[in-house]
Amino acid sequence: LRVVRNGIGIEQLFSVDISGLLGLWSLTVAQPASCDSRAMDIDTDDARLVLLVLSLVDRTLLLGWREPSGEQVDVAEVALSGWRLGEPTLAAGLASDRRHVVQATSSAIVLIDSVGWTVQAEWVPGEIGMSAISAVSVSGDQVAAAIDGRTIVYLEVRQGALACVGHRQLDNVVSCIDVHSWHGVAGPATHVAVGMWSVNDVCLLALPDLVTAAPALSLRMSQGLALPASAINLASTGQDSLPRSVLMCTLGNTPYLLAGLGDGRLHQFALSVDADGVSVREHKSIALGSGPLGLTPFVNHGSLNVFASSDHSAVLFADKHQTAH
Repeated sequence: LRVVRNGIGIEQLFSVDISGLLGLWSLTVAQPASCDSRAMDIDTDDARLVLLVLSLVDRTLLLGWREPSGEQVDVAEVALSGWRLGEPTLAAGLASDRRHVVQATSSAIVLIDSVGWTVQAEWVPGEIGMSAISAVSVSGDQVAAAIDGRTIVYLEVRQGALACVGHRQLDNVVSCIDVHSWHGVAGPATHVAVGMWSVNDVCLLALPDLVTAAPALSLRMSQGLALPASAINLASTGQDSLPRSVLMCTLGNTPYLLAGLGDGRLHQFALSVDADGVSVREHKSIALGSGPLGLTPFVNHGSLNVFASSDHSAVLFADKHQTAH
């Protein structure tokens, strides 16, 4: 694990050897509270608390430090109540108030208040007669999850509660899901993007009803051409070519649907999004590595960028009305 700070360049803050790491999320809590540490005391009375949420094979590990930290970063393992530390984390994120934290595991989605680290709300798949959560995306007050592989559930954080707004079953098993907004912080997401294991498709579901609208919201790529159909097809074959991550974002002024494949290729769909629906303006496919490609948005100097992680990593950014890396 290497932790870096991005400014004019990239500065490594610290590194530590960790085995069995499945996922990683960085959270800067705006309303920190004092917390117990197994390694050292972390006093968060006068500083923001930065948490690294590490998902391991059989548990969740929390690392924390204070910001501003200066040149020396004192990192410690922290034990916070409210967190489900006895199982791996599928996703974690801050609610829009930056005080509440959402943690998702295979058994539950939990809303945690960082003041006192208490559980404010909890949603479990049993509420809709199902058993396990398989994939989750958290973006502000919006949460989208795949349950038992084929059912999509949409939840919202509302006044300290988790409200299940809608759910629907799909024909294929979900490999990845995203609920980020094309509007950034200016507005909530209007769609959920879902990648499929058995077919090379990414479908767009309109919120809040999770309806697949055709043809405007559903498009198919065939031989490099954009054709109206039921999904965006990645036009490739083989298990390694199936979508492993999907992200809706706006780079520059252009909305994109990005899909990272198991073989390290990135599909970029430049979109037109308006009141009439969604249409593909341009499609590109580039090879960024040879292993599964993950996509994580981050803000640098006020501009949205995307970190594409594989055996060779890259940063995607807007450059003269097109993406560069």
